[in-house]
Amino acid sequence: MKWQLPNIKEKTIPKNFSKWIYLLIFVISFLSYVFFIFIVHNDNDAVFSQFNLIIIFFIITPILFGLSVMGFLYSFFFYDKVDALIFNYYLKNMRINWQIWGQNSINLIDYHYITGIDNVSLKIMRIEGHSPTNPDKVIPISAIRETDSSALFYLFDKILLPMKSKLNMLPSMTILLNTNQEQEVINNALMSYSHLNELNIHQSNITFSNIIPSIDKINDWIDDNSIQNILLINLLFDTENQLQVTEYCCALLFSNDEEILNQSPLKINLFRSINTNLHNLNKDLEYFLDAEQVQREKINQAWTLYLPSPALHNFKATLFDPNSRIKLEPNKFYQLEINLGKLDYSHAWLALSLAAEGIVKEQKGQIIATQNNDSINIMQLSDETAYAPTKEDNLKGYYPIITCLSSLLLLFCICLTMIFSLEETDSEFLMQIGVFSFIAGLFIIGAIIVGTLYQRSSKEDDFIEMWFEEQDKISNSI
Repeated sequence: MKWQLPNIKEKTIPKNFSKWIYLLIFVISFLSYVFFIFIVHNDNDAVFSQFNLIIIFFIITPILFGLSVMGFLYSFFFYDKVDALIFNYYLKNMRINWQIWGQNSINLIDYHYITGIDNVSLKIMRIEGHSPTNPDKVIPISAIRETDSSALFYLFDKILLPMKSKLNMLPSMTILLNTNQEQEVINNALMSYSHLNELNIHQSNITFSNIIPSIDKINDWIDDNSIQNILLINLLFDTENQLQVTEYCCALLFSNDEEILNQSPLKINLFRSINTNLHNLNKDLEYFLDAEQVQREKINQAWTLYLPSPALHNFKATLFDPNSRIKLEPNKFYQLEINLGKLDYSHAWLALSLAAEGIVKEQKGQIIATQNNDSINIMQLSDETAYAPTKEDNLKGYYPIITCLSSLLLLFCICLTMIFSLEETDSEFLMQIGVFSFIAGLFIIGAIIVGTLYQRSSKEDDFIEMWFEEQDKISNSI
C-alpha cells in the first residue's frame, strides 16, 4: 500500500430501458411467435379445432416467449449495471483497505524523558508556568553535571525507574539503546543499574547503536505482525563537551501484545506515519488526514520540529484552513525549536513524548511533523482507536436470475414448439424431450452461474492490476 490513492473515478450506474421499450419488445415477440407457429405447423385447422391447443400455442407460449425476450433485453442493462457496481464495489473496498492500512498502529504504554528544562511539556502547553523561548540556543541537561553520583544513574532514575512496574510485567522485550556515548560504558552502567533496581532488562535483549533512528522506524514495528514489546532508550548528552544541539534523554515503551495492553492503564495509539517532501506535502497531507487515524475534529495539538519555512507554512495552512474541519487553536501549535533551541531529527522522539504528555493531559488527538534531511515525517497519536468503515459484500444479490429464467423460458418454448409441430408423438419421445429439457436447463443455469463467477473474479484481477498500475504511475511521477 501507498499513501497516495490513484485518481480512479466511480463508474456511473446505467439507466434501465424505458417500460415502453419493454412493452414494445413484448408485443413484437408475442406476434412473431404466433406468426412462426402459423408457418411451421402442418395442420393449423387441427390446432384451431382444439381449445387447449389454442391456449397453449397462441396465448401461453407466446407470452412466455415474449417474457423471455424481455428478460434478455433486461440482461443487457443488468450486466452493464453489475459491471459498474462490481467496479465501484472493488474501488470502495480498496479504499477501505487503504484506510485500514493507514490506521494500523502500535501502542505506547509508557514514556519518560528529561531535558534541561523542568516540566517542559507543561510549560510549552501553558498548563504550568511560562512557555520557554530559546531559539538558536543549545540547552544542556545541567542537573547531570551537578549530581554527586553517576550521571547515567541519575538519568536512569528519571527515565527508567518510573516504568519499573511496566518493564517487569513484560515476559520479554527488545531493547534499543541509542546514544552518542561509548557502548561499553553505557552497557555496563545500564546493567548495573538494572541489577540494583531489579529491572527486567537483560544484556542479551539489548541492541546498541551510536545513531538515533528516524521516528519512521515505528512503521517497521507496525508492519511486523509478530507480538512485540519494545523499549527504546535515547541518550543524547555529554558531561564534558557541549553538543551542537539541545540535550535530551527519553525512554519509550511500545507494545502490540493484547494481553499486556489489557493490563496497561495507558494505551496511546501511534498510527502509521507518512514520509513526504516539500513538493508533495500538501497533497500527501490531505491523503494522510483522509485516513482518519484521528478524526479531524479531534486534532487538538500540533507539534513541529525542524521544518523549513515553506513546509511550516503549508502545514499551518492545512491545519488552520476553515474548510479542513480541523478545529485546532493557534495557541496549540508548538514549534519545538522555538522552545528548546537547536534541535535535529532525533528530537522527533522527544516531540513524540511531549505529544503523549498532551494526551495524558486530556488534549485529545496530536499531530507531529518533523524534518529529516529532505524527508518530512508526519505522525498522529491518540488514546482512541480509529474506526474504519466495515466492508460489506454488496454483490451477493447481483446474480443473473432474470437471465437464467429467460433462458429456461426460451428452452421451454422451443420444446413445446418441437412437440406440437410434429404430426405424431409418443410417450417415449415426450420422455426424451423432458429429460433433454431438464439436463439442458441444468447446464444453462450452471453455465450462467459459472460464467458470472469467472467474470467477477476476472474483473477483480483486472481492477487490482489497474489499481497498482495507477499507483506505480504516481510513484514514478514523484
